[in-house]
Amino acid sequence: LPRAVPVYNVDGTPNEGGSIRQETDVIMRYHDHSERATFSVCNLGSRAIIVGHTWLKLHNPEIDWKTGQVTMS
Repeated sequence: LPRAVPVYNVDGTPNEGGSIRQETDVIMRYHDHSERATFSVCNLGSRAIIVGHTWLKLHNPEIDWKTGQVTMS
């Protein structure tokens, strides 16, 4: 990226892992779903990825919050 993009936590504090400095193209697979996506790279601690509201709205997965089960329609 031409310049670093700051990352903020939900509570508004700066992410201790630093800023976004690069992007990468990946093929994201979940069960029968597969798609090419561009991800911004930063340190998320114990999390592998975070998908945003735009992706969730587009794919509208069914999520059972009690069991953690995700179903793609």
